[in-house]
Amino acid sequence: MIREGDESLGEVERVRGMAKSLHTLRSAERFLSGSGRNEVSMVWKDEETGLTCKGRMDRLIESIPGVDVPVIVEVKSTKNATAWSFGRDVDTMSYAAQAANYAAGYKAITGKMPMHVFLAVESFAPFDAAVFTLDDESMQMGLLQYRQMLKRYAECVKSGLWPGYADEVQILSMP
Repeated sequence: MIREGDESLGEVERVRGMAKSLHTLRSAERFLSGSGRNEVSMVWKDEETGLTCKGRMDRLIESIPGVDVPVIVEVKSTKNATAWSFGRDVDTMSYAAQAANYAAGYKAITGKMPMHVFLAVESFAPFDAAVFTLDDESMQMGLLQYRQMLKRYAECVKSGLWPGYADEVQILSMP
């Protein structure tokens, strides 16, 4: 018997369980089957900073029935695939900024703005899964974060200065 959080599962069995869960999820089916390419790399030049940027999408679907734009699909493992919990993952792991990076790259290369879909799958049995897309506000926040990170990186490249954490004793409050 497999219990939630069961550490006795080997890595291969865990990945197989996660894949099976995704492939049996009806809402994920159109993003996993049909025409599309996996592990698609992009390289482009950011117009504002002049930096060469890159990204590797888990899956790219150029054309999908019922969707007017190309779709970038990202598979993400999580402890909890509920909307509330995965939404926290999107925030803490900067997935919205990653989505904005991929969208910016795809648009720079093709001139088309894609849709971004997350396939979230729990990394422990029973490997529940869900499909998410970001609302406009979250995608805009991701774009803002992505642009801030890219500008900061460009400044570091230009100046040769790479600031780290504060070099002083700091007062810490629990969130």
